[in-house]
Amino acid sequence: MKYQKTELYFLFALITIISILLFFVFEPFLFPLILAVIFATIFAPIHKRSLALTRKKPGLAAFLTTAFVLLVIVVPVAFLVTQIIKEATDLYSSIASNGGVVTLSQGIEGALRNLGIPFLPQGLLILVHMQSRG
Repeated sequence: MKYQKTELYFLFALITIISILLFFVFEPFLFPLILAVIFATIFAPIHKRSLALTRKKPGLAAFLTTAFVLLVIVVPVAFLVTQIIKEATDLYSSIASNGGVVTLSQGIEGALRNLGIPFLPQGLLILVHMQSRG
C-alpha cells in the first residue's frame, strides 16, 4: 500500500514536470494559435458561403476566403498602421525641430479651440512653460 502511494505521487510529479516543460515548448506558438482560432471562428461563415458558391470545391473556397480576408482586413489595417507610423514620425520631427513642447502645446490649444473647447488664454500656456523651465 505504501509503495502504491509513492508511485502515485511520483506519477503526479512527473506529469506536472512534463506539463510545465511542454508549456515552455508551446509558449511561442500560443499567441498565433489563439489568433488562428479567433480568425477561423470569425471567418467560418464566409468560408461556408464560398464553399457553396464554388460547388463544394474546398481548395477554391479556401483561396476565395483567404483573398477576401486579405482584401477586406489585412490591406486596410496595414495601410492604417503605415499611416499612423508616418504621422508619428512627422510629429516627432516637427516637435524636435520647431521648439519642442511649446509648439506641441500651441497645436493642442489650436485643436481644442477649433473643437470649441475652452483652453488657457493665448500666450499664457507659453508663459507657464517658460516659468516651469527657469
